[in-house]
Amino acid sequence: MRIVVAGAPDEPHAPGNNLDVVVYRSDANSRKVLRFDSSPAAPNDDVADEDSTPSSASITLGTARIEDTVSAESDGYRFVGYFVTWHNQRVFVVDPQSAPARATGETINFRVLRTGRGANPRLSFSM
Repeated sequence: MRIVVAGAPDEPHAPGNNLDVVVYRSDANSRKVLRFDSSPAAPNDDVADEDSTPSSASITLGTARIEDTVSAESDGYRFVGYFVTWHNQRVFVVDPQSAPARATGETINFRVLRTGRGANPRLSFSM
């Protein structure tokens, strides 16, 4: 089984290195969804930090053909995502609903999320 783990871009990991992974299992729209992350969520996400760094976010749309599919199942929970080429770069698009996998070569539409806090911009892709 292959999985794709979300992580901070400033924390790269080389092939063969050990990686601690947090596995999230959730129910979304009658689907049991798996998600993998390399760091646990902050304990007080609902608390506003008065001294926080300014942040930004924008969403645009992308379209690309599926080059490879990654899926995993565990105890009825499912993970699905796709490798595509976007702006001449190979990126991974997560299907947060973990719908049945689409075929290689099929065209998908997805959201391109640009977020950031201070000097830590992030780029992510989601259907």
